[in-house]
Amino acid sequence: GAGVGRVPSPAMARWLALALLTVGRSSGLPAPPRLLITSGDGAEGFSMAVDLASLRDPTSLIACVDNSESRRSKALAALGVDVREQGSGLQLCFAGVTYALLLPPLTAHREARGAQLINASVAARDGAHDSSVRLSGVFLLSVLGAEGDGAPASLRVYAALERLLSDQWGDAPGKVVLRTSFYQQNLLLWAQDARHERALRLPLSDTACFAPLSASDVAAVVAQLSISEEVPESVSFRDAGVKVLTPGALPTLELSGPQWLSGSSTAALATAGTGSELAWETINAETAAGVLRAAGLDASEGELLLDMMAVQSVEPGAGRSCDDLSPPPPA
Repeated sequence: GAGVGRVPSPAMARWLALALLTVGRSSGLPAPPRLLITSGDGAEGFSMAVDLASLRDPTSLIACVDNSESRRSKALAALGVDVREQGSGLQLCFAGVTYALLLPPLTAHREARGAQLINASVAARDGAHDSSVRLSGVFLLSVLGAEGDGAPASLRVYAALERLLSDQWGDAPGKVVLRTSFYQQNLLLWAQDARHERALRLPLSDTACFAPLSASDVAAVVAQLSISEEVPESVSFRDAGVKVLTPGALPTLELSGPQWLSGSSTAALATAGTGSELAWETINAETAAGVLRAAGLDASEGELLLDMMAVQSVEPGAGRSCDDLSPPPPA
């Protein structure tokens, strides 16, 4: 998927506190269909699960995890999420669910792992493991720009997974691809460098524009898609924080942030948000990769994020600014 920043301990504490407010609370309304989130103890899956738990009954969510004893898994369980350890196979994770959000990991094995998730979802749809409840819909998180000419290898993986889903799922309804832009939350990975350098240093030219998307808005789209027992034929999402670049069009939705930003305007927003003056500085991809390594990302994760920023950014042209480009077009 589009990636997400590492979760700091204070945020974990806030999410655990949220459990005290949500678990056991009932609105008297029917529970929504059960929704599976894969890679639930990964950075992206955990963030998505927490956001979804704030948008719908947490007990309707299932998180498929590698380790049920991990800190993230325990935090999700405290929210009321059904945490299932993958173990030797995926069939337990998919049992009894109506929808599945497939999040290929951001690491080097994302293509192989993504293919496993797609195959497992088709088996669940066909009742291979639980004929009493069959999967009605699947949402594959992909990225904008994966299909473009000359797309880097890290993005082409997602194009391959989209094709695999289309081939394996066939013409049956229920499959949706969510192509997303670079997450706003990823900019938190530059926080340590920004504090040290007193500047926001990104691999963008002084004139380039990009349109970062909030991961929370992706969760809101997923919540809307999974609100009833069948995937809707179209979706209308009017929240100001996200632009649906293909309004009403399924099975592919292209999601972008609400406006184009330059590096200097992003630094100004960060200054306003933190109260600390941050300058703007453009750096090359090699330096940016070092920043991400220092933030704890492995080489594959860092490469993906930098490739997304490069492919999804645009030059407005002579005499134009980022404001002239809104709303963002598809990559």
